[in-house]
Amino acid sequence: MCAANVPCHQVNNLTVGVVIYPVYTPGFTLLIFTLASGKTFASSLLSHKLIVKLGKSSYALYISHYAGMAIYQNLASIGIVFPQGIYFIVLGLCLAISLVIYDFVEVPGQQWLIKISKARN
Repeated sequence: MCAANVPCHQVNNLTVGVVIYPVYTPGFTLLIFTLASGKTFASSLLSHKLIVKLGKSSYALYISHYAGMAIYQNLASIGIVFPQGIYFIVLGLCLAISLVIYDFVEVPGQQWLIKISKARN
């Protein structure tokens, strides 16, 4: 049950937004100001080479995770039972695929676009 004994799937999205947004917005505001204020443990952690690479490949992860989750859901819908923890293996595969897509599709595509835009000028 969510609010006023109403099942969660029946709660209006606007109602959820009005209740939830004021709760976490100040915390995220404080987090952003803290991270932007200078050198902290969090900023040094977020500037680690692997974390930066994952951040740069986030669009490829956004695209590739749909395929991984669709395959997982389709196999589950036909009755294939997965061992516990398979979700983390699928997530790991999606991360690996996104890094490959970033290195071999996204970066060369960006370089190609820069090259043709300079040729036009």
